[in-house]
Amino acid sequence: MEMNRLFPWSGAVAAAACRLSTVCLALVLGCSARDADVRAADVQWIGNSSIFPANGSITSSSDVWLNTETYPLNSAASVRAVYSLDEGANWLTVAMTKDGVSGNNDKWHVNLGRLPCGSRIRYAIEATNPSKWDNNGGSDYAASVNVADGDICPTTLNWVSNYGFKNGKDTVSVTVSNPNTDARTYVLSSDAVRRSDVENKATTRTLNETLGKPVVRTGNPLFDSLFALAYDEMVNTLSVSQIGDGAYNGGKPIACPKDGGSGGCFKTGVKWSYVWTRDSAYAIDLSLAQMDPVRSANTLKFKISDRRGNPGRPEIVQDTGSGGSWPVSTDRVVWARGAWEVLKYLSGDQRTQFRDAAYAAMVNTIENDRIAVYDAGTGLYAGEQSFLDWREQTYPSWTASNVVHIGMSKTLSTNVNHWMILDVAARLAAEKGDTATSTRYRGWADALKAALNDHLWLSQVGLYSTMKTTELDPSSVQRYELVGEALAVSDGIADAARTASILQTYPHTVAGAPVVWPQIRDTPIYHNQAIWPFASAYWLRAAVLGKNDAVVNHNLKTLIRGAGLNLSNMENFQFISLSGNHQDQDNGNRAGPVINSEAQLWSVGGYMSSVLDVVFGRQATQTGLRFQPFVTKYMRNTLFPAANSIHLKNLPYKGKTLNVEVLLPARDGASNGYYNVASVKLNGALVANDTYFTASSSASDTYNVQIQLADANAPRTTMTVVEDTGDYRRFWAPREPTGVSVTLSGGLLSIGFSPNGETGVVHHIYRNGTRVASNLTTTRWTDPTSTNYASKTLCYSVESQYTGGDGVANLSHHSDPVCYWHTGTATFFNTGAGLNSLDGASTATDHGRPHFNDWGTANQVLEAAFTPGLTGSYAVQLVYGNAFGPVNSGVTAAVKRIEVVNAAGQVVASDVVMMPQLSNWDVWGDSSFARFSLTGGATYKIRVKDFYNMSYLESNATYGGAGGSGGPVNRANVSGMKLLRME
Repeated sequence: MEMNRLFPWSGAVAAAACRLSTVCLALVLGCSARDADVRAADVQWIGNSSIFPANGSITSSSDVWLNTETYPLNSAASVRAVYSLDEGANWLTVAMTKDGVSGNNDKWHVNLGRLPCGSRIRYAIEATNPSKWDNNGGSDYAASVNVADGDICPTTLNWVSNYGFKNGKDTVSVTVSNPNTDARTYVLSSDAVRRSDVENKATTRTLNETLGKPVVRTGNPLFDSLFALAYDEMVNTLSVSQIGDGAYNGGKPIACPKDGGSGGCFKTGVKWSYVWTRDSAYAIDLSLAQMDPVRSANTLKFKISDRRGNPGRPEIVQDTGSGGSWPVSTDRVVWARGAWEVLKYLSGDQRTQFRDAAYAAMVNTIENDRIAVYDAGTGLYAGEQSFLDWREQTYPSWTASNVVHIGMSKTLSTNVNHWMILDVAARLAAEKGDTATSTRYRGWADALKAALNDHLWLSQVGLYSTMKTTELDPSSVQRYELVGEALAVSDGIADAARTASILQTYPHTVAGAPVVWPQIRDTPIYHNQAIWPFASAYWLRAAVLGKNDAVVNHNLKTLIRGAGLNLSNMENFQFISLSGNHQDQDNGNRAGPVINSEAQLWSVGGYMSSVLDVVFGRQATQTGLRFQPFVTKYMRNTLFPAANSIHLKNLPYKGKTLNVEVLLPARDGASNGYYNVASVKLNGALVANDTYFTASSSASDTYNVQIQLADANAPRTTMTVVEDTGDYRRFWAPREPTGVSVTLSGGLLSIGFSPNGETGVVHHIYRNGTRVASNLTTTRWTDPTSTNYASKTLCYSVESQYTGGDGVANLSHHSDPVCYWHTGTATFFNTGAGLNSLDGASTATDHGRPHFNDWGTANQVLEAAFTPGLTGSYAVQLVYGNAFGPVNSGVTAAVKRIEVVNAAGQVVASDVVMMPQLSNWDVWGDSSFARFSLTGGATYKIRVKDFYNMSYLESNATYGGAGGSGGPVNRANVSGMKLLRME
C-alpha cells in the first residue's frame, strides 16, 4: 500500500494519521507516547484487543464486535477502531463505547454489524489522550468472515446445489490482476459441474475490459467481473456480420442488414446462430439498445418483411413455430418493445429512417392481427404464450399434437405485448402528426388494458392468470407466468395495489423465480421447471417499480449465481438447484434443461439490465435519460460493503459518454430496506432529483452524474418462497383429468371423468368457462342447472387440485372441454355433399375420407348454403388435414377467411380460421372457430377464401421447408364444414 511507504507503521495507524493532522505531525516528527510527559489522567496503555466471534467463527450473519482495554481507569477520553475490508484500499473509523471495567482497566467495544462474507478484516485501535495504538506490533490485527452456504461475497460465492443428485458446494472466485486501472483483467474460476455440450469447457475464464467501454466499479470484484462478462459476450460472441440457420438459405450465411453503411447484427446465442424475433426484441429492450443502437436496429430490421412480389406492405415476422407459426403464435408484436427502446438511443436521420420503417411494419402487423386474432367478445388477442412456445411444457397435454387450441388461447404475456405495440404505434403516429391513427390505436390500447384486468386478473389469488386455454373453455386458469406478470407491472397494466400483490404473491424457490407456476409433472426441464435469466431481469424491473426490495435481492442473487457458476450467461436453469446441468437419478424428466445455450442473447441483455436498471436505476425516454438507483440495504451492506460509492463508467448515449457515481450511506448491517435519491449533480452542478439529461444538457462530451442516496425508511416488504419440504406437490401440479364425458340423463347433463392416476385431489368442474362445482371427491357429477341444454350448448371441463397440509394447493390444467350437442345444434357439410368448390377443385379419397385435395390456392373458394332454424350465435369450423410441416415448427399453418353472404349477395360478416399443422396426413383436425350471429329462416352462403400466412413473406423465400423456397403454401386437405349453434 502506498501509505505504508510513507509511514513505517501499520496500515490502520498510517491511514488514521493522514486523517488527523496533529497525529500525522507527531508521526512525521518521530514522537511517541514515551517522549511525552505522562500525567496521571493520561492513557498509559491499551491492549487485550480482540474480535468476537473469534476468527474462524465469523459468518456474514454474525454481529462482529471489536473489544479492547485501556489503563488506568477513566484515563481515555475516547477510543476508536480503524478497520478495512479491502486490504487497506479504504479505511473506516468508528467510535468505541465503554463496556464496564476489568480490574484496573476500562473495557471498550463497538459493534461493526454484519460484515460481508469472504472479507478479511484488518483493524487497529487508538485511545486518546495522548494517542496510544494497539496495532498488533505494527502488523494490524486480522480476521476473516467465513463463506456460508449460498453467500455472495466480494471475491467469491458458493451455492449448494444438492437437490436430488449432488452433495457439496459449487464455488466461484475471481482474481483481478490490475485492480486500480480503468481496464481490468479478471480471471473467473468455477468448479460447478457444467454441461458436456458447452463450447467453453474450461474451469476458468479470462475477461479483459476495454479502455473507454462501459465498466462498473463497486468495490466488489466479483460483481464488477460479471458485468464485464456480459459486455464481453455481447461484443465478442454475439455481435456478428452474418447469421445462419440450417433451415434458411441452404445453411449458407446470411449477411446482416446495414444501417447508414454500418453492418452487423446480434445472433441469439452460441447454440442459436440466427436472429429470432422475440429473443432479439426482449434482449434489445433490456439493455442492448443503448449499448449498440445501430446493431440493435439492424437486428430488428432483419425481422420485418414485405410479402413476396408485393413490396410496400412490411410487417413483423413471426418465426417458425407451433403448428406452422402465425397465427398459432402471435407474439411477433414484442418486436415493437425492442424498436421503441432503440429509438431512445438513435438521433437525427438514423432515428427518422428507423422510426418510419418500424412504424410501417407495426401498422400492417396491427391491422392484420386485428382481423385474424382479435376476439371482440373478450377484447383479447389469441395466440400462444410469449416465449413459452414448447406446447406441452406449459399447456395441457391434450394440446401437444392438436395446437389449434393453443392458437385459440388468450394469454397474458402475448396480450401485454399486443398492448405494447398499440401503445408504441399510437405514440409514433402522434409524433408523425397522424392524430386520427394515434387516437384509434390509443383507444384500442386502453380497451385491451381494461380487458386484461377484467378477464385475466384473479382477485382471489392476487395474480394474473396465464391464460384462457381455448374457445370452448373461456375460464382463466389458476396458473401463472413470470414474464407476463412482470410486463403487466412495468407497462402499467397493473395498478399499484395489483403490483404490490403480484410481487408479494408470485412463488419463488430458494434459487429464484420460475418462469411458470406450478410445474407440470412428467415433462422435462426447459420452460417447465426452469428459471430464465431474461425473465428474472424483467421481474427485477417490476420489483423496482413496486419497490419490493425482498424480490429485488432474491432475483439479483439468481443472476449473479447463474452467470458466475457457468462462466457465461446461460439460457436457463433448473428451478431449484439453479443448475444448467441438473441430473435426477429417480426421474429423467427432472434432468436438464434439455437445451441450454451459452451466451444467450436475452440472458446477456438481462444481466446488464439488472446492473443498469436496478442498481444504477437507468430510466430512458425518447428525449432524455436519468438515473434513479434502487440500491437495497442488502446490496450496500453485503455486495458493496467496502465502497463509499459505486460507479458506472463510459456508458454511451447519443454521442455522449455518461459516468455515474452513486454515493452510498454508511453501512448499518441491515438486510432489509432500500435507499432513495437525496440529491443529484450534473457535472458538479446541483439539479432536481428527477431531472432527465438530454444530449444537449451540456456542451461537454462527457456527463458526470453524481447521486447521493439516503435511507428510504420504507416498511418491510415480503415475497413468497416455497420451501422444499420433500413434498413434490408444493412445486408440481396434478395431471389434468382425462376421459371427460357429457351425457343426458333424466333431463340433466351428467359429467364423468378420470382423475388420470392422481390421488389426494379434489376436482372442480367448469361450464362454459364458469366454475359450477367445487371440491368433488368423486368422478361423476350431475349438473342441476343444465335444463337449458337444448337452447344453449353447454361445454364442460374439469381441473384437479391437491389437498392436504403443508400449504399444498396447486391446481392442474383444465381437461379438454367436451360439449353436449343437442339434436339440431350441429350441421355437417361434407365434400361434395353440401360443401362445394366454386372453381372445380380436385377431390380425393385417401387418408381415410373424401376431401378437397391440397386445397387453398389464392383464388380457390369453397361454399356451403345454410338456413338456420333459430336465430342465435353460431360457430363455423373446417375439418382438415395439414402435414406440410411438423407440429413444432414451420410456416404453413393454413389461414382462411370465412365470409357470410346473405340472399342479396352481400357479405354481412367475416372471420378468420386457422388450420395448424398436424402430425401426419392421416390425422384430421378441426380448425379454430369463426363466430357469427345468424337469423333464423334466412338463407346464407358460407364461403371459405384465402387470407395469408407467414409463407407469403419474402423473409421465408429461402426457407428450406414447405412454404419456403418452393413458394408460399397456405393449403390443406378439407373434408368438411361444421356449423354449430352455440346459443
